[in-house]
Amino acid sequence: MPDIYLEKFKKTKKTDQSFSMVPKTVAAQSASADIETEALTRLATIDKTIFSVENIILEVYQSIIVEYTLKFTEIEKQLKSMKSLLGSLDARILQIERRIYDIEQDSRLDSLMFNGVKQNPTSDLKTTMLNIHQEKMEPARIANAKFLYYSKRFSDCGKDIRKIWQESISVLKRSSPAPSIPPSLVAGDAVVEGVPSVQEAFTLYFTNIGKTTASSVRSSQSQPDCKSYLGPPCFKSMEPYPAFYVNDLIVAVKKQKPTVF
Repeated sequence: MPDIYLEKFKKTKKTDQSFSMVPKTVAAQSASADIETEALTRLATIDKTIFSVENIILEVYQSIIVEYTLKFTEIEKQLKSMKSLLGSLDARILQIERRIYDIEQDSRLDSLMFNGVKQNPTSDLKTTMLNIHQEKMEPARIANAKFLYYSKRFSDCGKDIRKIWQESISVLKRSSPAPSIPPSLVAGDAVVEGVPSVQEAFTLYFTNIGKTTASSVRSSQSQPDCKSYLGPPCFKSMEPYPAFYVNDLIVAVKKQKPTVF
């Protein structure tokens, strides 16, 4: 004997306007077939002695449509966002590849210029060349590191759209990095807090140059209590903090007192 509930379902869903609820974005043939199969499966497992025929069909069909609507709509949103993100990543990858090529071509020149400036830090020509070269190289190194890091994260996701979406959100959300504890910096007899790049610059300056040559590496308009003690201009690009942090550092060195950023 045929199941009257399943027969009623098949007839009603074709004529009743209440069942034309499938959104246009979901109403592909494959999705419609999945919905019908799922509805028949659920109808076969429901206790039909409790509910009426009409209520069973309506509840089952509407619940499935809602589930599919949410599922497909969310996936469409994710795909649109991922398409935009991947487009920007492709452009970024192309930029990074060009910069990597420049780095490989200029790495030997970079080494030669840096060694030349270290041997003669007061040379205006060599200092200018080094500054220009560092401004070109440093962003490329940073971009290359970021590209390799995020490429690894995305490749680990495989084809899982949910994982890719989660990784994309984590990339797009910009958060302030946690403050790190810098190492100690020895400048003269004072011990202050700094970072390796600042430590290298100040150690070299106070050890090999001293205060007597400050006027030769800085303009005469520099403030004698701060800027004239910053060291050679070639180390300016190595300062990771704004100028007022560096000024506070210099003041602390002059007063022979430690300071903390």
